Order: sequence, then structure tokens, then C-alpha cells
Amino acid sequence: MKKQKDCNWYNNAYKKLVEYNKQPEKSGYYPIWFQAMSWINEDAKILDLGCGPGQFAKLLHKNGKNYVLGVDFSEVAIEKAKDNNPLLNFIVGDLHDNDAYDCEYDVVLLFEVLEHIENDILVLNKIKKDKVVIFSVPSFDAESHVRFFADLKSVLERYRDYIDIIKHKTIKASSGKKAKIFLVYGIKK
Repeated sequence: MKKQKDCNWYNNAYKKLVEYNKQPEKSGYYPIWFQAMSWINEDAKILDLGCGPGQFAKLLHKNGKNYVLGVDFSEVAIEKAKDNNPLLNFIVGDLHDNDAYDCEYDVVLLFEVLEHIENDILVLNKIKKDKVVIFSVPSFDAESHVRFFADLKSVLERYRDYIDIIKHKTIKASSGKKAKIFLVYGIKK
């Protein structure tokens, strides 16, 4: 298994990559976000872990969702998130620390996060029991990934002991012909 990248690596990525400066509707992640948004109840309080530069936060806010807090360990990502969403709340935080979960929430989002974290199970264990968890993970490797999933079965096998998986969808990734993103909805056990 590859080692997890530190916040400096992500700070540089958020400074350099054009994808992180796009409007949410222009992002390659838009099909995933659009589907996930349809799974979130109107009044649900949303905690966004690994929120990045706040593109999905912006889309959720535009569509009337109750975005409570975005957390990321990249200072650059949080600066961008705050600039893009002045009405929303964001903090720099480590998902392994309890402070990252110190708010009232009904839904936890983890989009393109779990594949970057060595201790992804520890992060899932920090989420309160009976809360909705919506996450996405890729079928492909990348420099910053510590893992990826060959198929949906491998995603379900890794996370089913922690999340009661209710529904899922496989979405073609914008990064390649065979690349897929596995989008999962469940309830924290």
C-alpha cells in the first residue's frame, strides 16, 4: 500500500489543478454530485468531510440543501472553499480528530476521500451511529490514492461492516474510458 500524502501535497494540488477552480456544473465530478444531491433530504444537516475547495458545497447551497460544515486538512482548499462560499462554514481539520465532527449533522459526505486515507476505517468509526453516509471511491489508481477498488463488490466488502449499504450507483469517470466512480449511500452502523 502506498503512503498517504501530507497536506503540503494537497495544498500544491489545489493551487495548480484547473479542475478545482471550475464551477460545480463544469466539473468532471458533476454527474456524481448531481446523483448524490438527489439522495439528500431537503432538511438534512450536511457535514462534508474532505470538502476540498467547496465546489460540491456551492452546488448543494445553490439547490437549497442545509450545508452545516466542510472540513479539509488543506489550508489552500479551505481558503478556496471560503472564497467560493462566503455564506457557508469551513474549517481546516484532520478527519482523524474529534473536532472535525463537532457539529450537528444528519448526513456525512465523503467524496473522493476514503481512497486517500490510510486509516479510512478510523474515519468511518468517528461518524455517529444511524447517520446517513454518502461516499464515492474510484476504480482507478492515482498518485495520491492509497487504495482503489476494482469493482463494486470490493467496495461493499471493505465498508459493509461499518455502513449498512442501502443503495449504490456506478458512474463513468471523466478521467478515462474504463474509469468508474462507485457512489454509495448507507447508514452508519
